[in-house]
Amino acid sequence: MILHHYLTITLMLNCFAHRQYVFGIPVLILHDFSDCFVNLIRIVREFKGWEPIVLPVFFVFVSVWIYTRNFIFNLEIVYPLFTDQVFKFWKKGRMNHMFATAGLFILMILNSFWLFGFLASAFNKIFKGKDKYVHEETEENARKNK
Repeated sequence: MILHHYLTITLMLNCFAHRQYVFGIPVLILHDFSDCFVNLIRIVREFKGWEPIVLPVFFVFVSVWIYTRNFIFNLEIVYPLFTDQVFKFWKKGRMNHMFATAGLFILMILNSFWLFGFLASAFNKIFKGKDKYVHEETEENARKNK
């Protein structure tokens, strides 16, 4: 999670420093919008008596995550920047804003990684009755095995 946030902040600063506002601002908006739902699901999960709405709120959160971070982000930000940079590389023989291109690609992978974790957690909750997030569970198992 720290890598994800560090990369996002560094990417934002880099996009603004190199005046890549076309890519920087949408990344910021998409991440802020989906982070609102991340915090909402955390709040709902913690309050007693709100258990009946946890699953619907979770599915809204996952839908927003898929739409913003795994669909719009890839289609409207990563793909245009990547193709633009690749074509410039072949034409000029150099890669402009290579960090932005690599950073967006890594962020795309991390968004998919977190989506897998959310979906695996939902599967565990619905079908196995476990309440822990998948990554928390693996950390706990690693501590037990030491």
